[in-house]
Amino acid sequence: MKDRIEQIIEYYGMTPSQFADTIGVQRPTLHHILSGRNNASLDIVSKIRSAFPEVSIDWIISGDGQMLRSASSVLSDEFSENNPEGSPLFPDLFQNAENLKNPATSRRGRKKLNSQTSEQNDANPAVSTPAGAGVPASVEPKEIAEVIVFYTDGSFSKISR
Repeated sequence: MKDRIEQIIEYYGMTPSQFADTIGVQRPTLHHILSGRNNASLDIVSKIRSAFPEVSIDWIISGDGQMLRSASSVLSDEFSENNPEGSPLFPDLFQNAENLKNPATSRRGRKKLNSQTSEQNDANPAVSTPAGAGVPASVEPKEIAEVIVFYTDGSFSKISR
């Protein structure tokens, strides 16, 4: 296994110290592995896989197959790790409805906050801000041209101006 780790280091053009830092192990630990004093543990192999997902774990452990995995298998593994079984392919945009309950983000809450802010500004004119403050003068207001609504049955509606 030490020879295969050396091949990985050489392939990426790294020094052993850079490789140790990249995979997140102590430099002496990697030195002991490369000198043959110690064997690489499962933790070391796991760290190599995390840092270099394109390197085949079978190849690291046993020397079977090619050093580099195909791009499709790397993408497939990344998708599997980031999307546990049963999870939908796309996130549920309405899952976290706390923002609907947060008065600062609801339409009524914004109106209330805006009216409180304007009342505070009226009470203290030194604090008032000019209209359009925070918006660069060169930016023209944008208008919504089209809205698309997707339904759970897979259908959608398009609303245009």
